Amino acid sequence: MRDLVAESINYTGKPGILVHGVKLDRGRVTGLAALRSRAIIILPGPIQGAVNAFIVFAHPLIRLMLGLQPFTKPFILAKLTEGWNARKKFQNFTKIVYVKMSRSASGDFYAKPISGETTDITVLTRTNGFILVPERSTTIEKGQKVKINILPGLSFPSDNPIEFHNQPVRSFLPL
Repeated sequence: MRDLVAESINYTGKPGILVHGVKLDRGRVTGLAALRSRAIIILPGPIQGAVNAFIVFAHPLIRLMLGLQPFTKPFILAKLTEGWNARKKFQNFTKIVYVKMSRSASGDFYAKPISGETTDITVLTRTNGFILVPERSTTIEKGQKVKINILPGLSFPSDNPIEFHNQPVRSFLPL
């Protein structure tokens, strides 16, 4: 399939496409270009790919370009309620696993993996956090304790306070 975005950018001027295609499952066509002294961040069209690319590529790059320190995301330690396996075709890629977190009466956190097609926005609307899974990891076992990155505004009601931790973007699982 032809990439009309890359073709259009390169047709418009130099230097054009600088980076195109990253090892990110659901976000592989992410890229970076430059035209007329302006940076252009290329995000995929399907919603999950666009959000994944923004989390892993665009947000850190924008902060770097603005001279800001790397963002430290709040995270919650939680046990996975179901096992998760990487898609066979993209096992050696960085992956994002969206989860729906819950909290037991005793205060323990649990995370259920949410999956669906890359164009399915309900995957994102049903979640309140994500696990950033590095290239070398292909499974997460049921009951494993993982670091859940919080999606701002989608975590828990204010009448149920939680303890957040801060971590650099580069932190992955397992603990």
